[in-house]
Formats: sequence, structure tokens, C-alpha cells
Amino acid sequence: MTDLLQLDALSAGYGEARVLSGISLSLKDGQSLALLGRNGTGKTTTITAKIAYMVEKENIDPSQILALTFSKEAAKHMREKVEKLLQGKEVMVKTFHSFCADLIKDHADRCKVPHDFKIF
Repeated sequence: MTDLLQLDALSAGYGEARVLSGISLSLKDGQSLALLGRNGTGKTTTITAKIAYMVEKENIDPSQILALTFSKEAAKHMREKVEKLLQGKEVMVKTFHSFCADLIKDHADRCKVPHDFKIF
């Protein structure tokens, strides 16, 4: 089940605490979270703060967390922000495309594609 939160009403310039105070991010095992919003609405801040909370307060192993985004630039930015918050602990942050390509490569036999397939 996915909780879908729209951040369109939040404007750029809100501090982290204000963004987080208006949004409930309580997830149960097996649930996922999708955040939608325009640039500058606090999506990355919200997600990275939630990841840090899950690792530090809920004792979730960082290797069990997957954060997906659309662009390489956004993934790099999110990865850097998470590593800074977690003082170097790594969380898997990828683009949707790179994650799916890795998944297909890892299961090439089951997907009936060559191990060295290419995406153009």
C-alpha cells in the first residue's frame, strides 16, 4: 500500500521543521511512501529526514531502505543529503531506471534477456 502525499501547497522557503510538522509519515511494515510536488516544495528534505529517523530512532538497517527518484542529479543530491544526516551510513538511492535495469540484470535468466543486455 502506498501513502500518497501532495506537497503542492507547500512553498519554497519553509524550514525543515515546518515542512515535516504538517505531514504525517507514519508507515507500517510493508508500506511505501510516494511524495509528489513541484520544485522547492520539500520532497527531498522530507524523504531524507524520514530515512534518518527510520535509521536512528526506529533502528532500521540502512541496507533495507530504498529511495527512488527520477533523475541522476536528484539521486546524487538525495544520496549526499542522507549520508550527511547519517554521518556516512549508506542507503540505496537510485533512479527508477537504474534500479529497474539492475533488477533485470540480476534476474536476466528469469527475464529471458542476456546478462549483458543494453538499454538505449
